[in-house]
Amino acid sequence: MALGSGMTAQLMSKPKLQPLTRDKAMTKSLFDAVQIGDLKLKNRIAMAPMTRGRAGATRVANDIMAEHYFQRASAGLLITEATVINTQGIGWIGSPGIYTGEMVAGWR
Repeated sequence: MALGSGMTAQLMSKPKLQPLTRDKAMTKSLFDAVQIGDLKLKNRIAMAPMTRGRAGATRVANDIMAEHYFQRASAGLLITEATVINTQGIGWIGSPGIYTGEMVAGWR
């Protein structure tokens, strides 16, 4: 699913976090729901972005990458891997890009 401009803006804005006291921290479970700004999550589990190098020479997101995220989708918040924004930013073999129409379409 592609992020629309509203979702992108929402994710890019700084969340309004409330100070967490020791008492509050000790009563929350990893599996409790949490709200970060307008984003409501079913739990507090997040998978950090990784650089997996599965896009190949074309740098287009593909079925192997989609399967990886699909297998983990029920865990919690997934942050997809780093993407190259132009040819000067290529830092590792097989990194996905997002600087051509074909690359953008691959992420959808």
